[in-house]
Amino acid sequence: MLSILKKAVDPLHFNPSLSRGSGLCYAGAYLFFTALISVNLGCAGPSQNISSLTLNQQVQRLENQVAYLNQMQAQSVANQQKVTELTAQLDQLNQQLTLNTDQITQLQQKVQALETAKPASTAAQVAPGQALKSKVATPAPVVSAAEQAMYQKAYGLLIKKQYSASLQAFQRFIKQYPKSDRVTDASYWMGELYLTEGHPDLAAEQFRKVVRDTSSPKRPDAMMALGTIFLASGDTAHAKQNFETVIKEYPKTQAAEMAASKLKSLKTNA
Repeated sequence: MLSILKKAVDPLHFNPSLSRGSGLCYAGAYLFFTALISVNLGCAGPSQNISSLTLNQQVQRLENQVAYLNQMQAQSVANQQKVTELTAQLDQLNQQLTLNTDQITQLQQKVQALETAKPASTAAQVAPGQALKSKVATPAPVVSAAEQAMYQKAYGLLIKKQYSASLQAFQRFIKQYPKSDRVTDASYWMGELYLTEGHPDLAAEQFRKVVRDTSSPKRPDAMMALGTIFLASGDTAHAKQNFETVIKEYPKTQAAEMAASKLKSLKTNA
């Protein structure tokens, strides 16, 4: 009877199509139940052996063993599903980290370029972002002293890399001066700051506002940023559309060069 019980829990007698993980579970169960049977037989005493069990008792013992093995297999499947879910979450976080790192690097480069740019005169200063060299000429906006001071305060916080405070300051500026010529500029920097804060959806909303202003010198950079967001989210079609539009509408600009590089990279990885 001991040989029959061992055969009942022997992993080699189970379905050979089971996964390797299930096979290991059965093998472990086999060792466990072999020891359990030995203990049970030893506890029966020298005058009692397994033959003293009734047929119903023997069947009940085997059913208990099979039930335990099924429970172990179910737990193994549940564990594998959890591993799959955690892996997917890790991949998503890695993609977001890559996007945030790229955007922070770009923002720091733009800020550095603006810090080194020299204004032509006090009356016609270069607006923040024009040092990005998109080469779209536009006259300096005429603003009140209070409006100018509020915008410069928000921009100054950005220069100091106080990103959260700068974002809030630009929000207050747009709320107080919704018809200002600097609203589009503020929206652009808010988009960049939202990316730095890890909110690509909110960033895309601000960049779309900039794209709708066809006279804005930041429009090509906003389209590039939108393309990058689409690309990071897996929307290759809309990413390519934005990059191609930049090249078509703003040729021979830094934004166009970046767009061409992105398209080349997409073709290489296709």
